[in-house]
Amino acid sequence: MVTEAWQRYGIPVAVTEVHLGGDVREQIRWAAEAWAEISAAREAGVDCRAMTMWALLGSFFWNALVTCENGHYEAGAFDVTSGQPTPTALAEFIQQLASGSVPQHPALATQGWWRRDDRIHFPHVQGTDLAA
Repeated sequence: MVTEAWQRYGIPVAVTEVHLGGDVREQIRWAAEAWAEISAAREAGVDCRAMTMWALLGSFFWNALVTCENGHYEAGAFDVTSGQPTPTALAEFIQQLASGSVPQHPALATQGWWRRDDRIHFPHVQGTDLAA
């Protein structure tokens, strides 16, 4: 997708607000996949200048699209529930990327939920096509 956007608009691109709701392991897997795509695009000559993470300090109520104060908080690179920003494993992962190191984390040994076969809870049943 990075390459497609760059080819379409012909200007430098940035991949912004990289985020996936869920636990920190899934967030790390998502960020790693985004970084891998950006790196491959750059190697192919795409002028991709940045990747940003969202939400660095976490987010409140986004599980309900900020339509109600439901008490839900999801940490980002930092967890602010104590009143002081505390780095999460995602912060360490981002620091590895920023320093040019090859990212290391046990979560990277497993594919993200969006790549696993068990992501589909209700498999297709023969004869149930809506297009017919």
